[in-house]
Amino acid sequence: MLRAHYQADEADFVELLPEEDGKPFLTDLDARLQAADDSGSQRSAAGRSQQLGQQVQTIMRQLPLLLNRLEARLRRAEGLTVPLKAFGVKAVRDAVVAEDPERLELALKTLLQNLEANAAALQAKGHKAEETEQLRTLRQTLAAGSTAQDVAQTRQQGVTQENLQALSHLCQLMQELMADGKSLYRGVDKAKVKNYTLTQLLKRVRREREAKEEPAG
Repeated sequence: MLRAHYQADEADFVELLPEEDGKPFLTDLDARLQAADDSGSQRSAAGRSQQLGQQVQTIMRQLPLLLNRLEARLRRAEGLTVPLKAFGVKAVRDAVVAEDPERLELALKTLLQNLEANAAALQAKGHKAEETEQLRTLRQTLAAGSTAQDVAQTRQQGVTQENLQALSHLCQLMQELMADGKSLYRGVDKAKVKNYTLTQLLKRVRREREAKEEPAG
């Protein structure tokens, strides 16, 4: 909207400030508008990060039942190489309660090492190799998901900074344009002053948006 007003009054702006408001001005404005528009398309990175976080939470919800069954067998197993308290079940459970993916991944690593060292003793009490493999898969998925989430969050931070820079760059030029417009038309043309007043522009945007949203008929 502001761009359209400038185009209609371009001769006045060029006459006021030939160097600042000549042909390069519109090219610069269009470049900044495009940069701000492109930054919006990058916001999907936040959604990807959130999705990865949900995958981690899903893994955490699967663990309590597996841990309960394993703990019951450990209590009855004979000849364990480590005491029950040091086997790793509690550390995994505590990490789940704390909702700490990194701590959980490390706790699962210790638990899996103990499971492998005591496979025979646990098998005698009904623990299946498939259950150990399930825990191993959960740990691998958790590690991959946590890493991917960290990457996505880091990327999103970079995108957010780029977005802010693009919008700030555009805002600066818009403010300069509106200030020049007021210098041209204040006390001369009230209607045109409104064309370069932010509050008036926002009112027009809202009216246009409301008109589009009204149901037909």
